[in-house]
Amino acid sequence: MVKPHLTEKSRLVRFVRHPATNLFVGVALILSGIGETIEDLRGGFDGGFAFAVHHGMVVFGLFKVLSTVADVIEGLERSVRHFDASRE
Repeated sequence: MVKPHLTEKSRLVRFVRHPATNLFVGVALILSGIGETIEDLRGGFDGGFAFAVHHGMVVFGLFKVLSTVADVIEGLERSVRHFDASRE
């Protein structure tokens, strides 16, 4: 017996964990954070420098992109090993 909510859940999990989704989210966070940082720089440093949420967005986005790149490289290495093993 197939439970429809489990298939929907598995689709959602696959979408959320997909490398392309993570790469898109990471790049969006980086670009948004950089945009906010540029706006801060245009305003000057009248009140001094203070860390804000957009700085964290850049760091989080960077780690999201790096983890996605690492996952893609790992997948490519597994594919190459599988291909090499199938040729022997």
